[in-house]
Amino acid sequence: MREGGATAMRKRRYGAGSGRETVLNENKANIKNGFGVLDAFAVVLIIVCLASVAARYILTNEKGILHNEPELSDVAVSILISDVMYTTADNFSEGMVFYLDGSFEVVGELAANFTVTPAQYYTENENGELVLAYRSEEGGNVDIRATLITEGYFSDGTYYLNGKTLLTSGMTITITDSSGLMKVVAMILDIALVS
Repeated sequence: MREGGATAMRKRRYGAGSGRETVLNENKANIKNGFGVLDAFAVVLIIVCLASVAARYILTNEKGILHNEPELSDVAVSILISDVMYTTADNFSEGMVFYLDGSFEVVGELAANFTVTPAQYYTENENGELVLAYRSEEGGNVDIRATLITEGYFSDGTYYLNGKTLLTSGMTITITDSSGLMKVVAMILDIALVS
């Protein structure tokens, strides 16, 4: 009997690990196998997220319903190139294309109506007052007023050259010809839609 009693005593355990086996078996019984309501909700939520991403892409791409980017308009940019050598003006011709310095972004094509006048500057007279003066016409520096025809987004007085670069009246830009040899600083006088 002793052997049976000793075995029975050995099977009983007391202490920290004594109840673990029974608790694990009870927890396994509480876990349900199969597809539950929360699983279905998670799947539906994932499908809705994917559908909304696809719908946003379809509706906002270039041809989509919600695509509201304005169309490019033909625009006339009036510029003033001040106090340059007269030889610079000799290089100007109708149809000449100008680029923003340091980029390949076309500012515009020179229209036929550009004018060359003796360069204006301010100087003091005998009384110390500022007066407008002109450089000499023969071989002196000149001012060039020109119009560049280009395209971009024009709305409410705001103009974006090629839809990217903001240009405004009074702004000074550096432009260059297609060869990159002639570089001049031009002040934008006016920006208007070409009719």
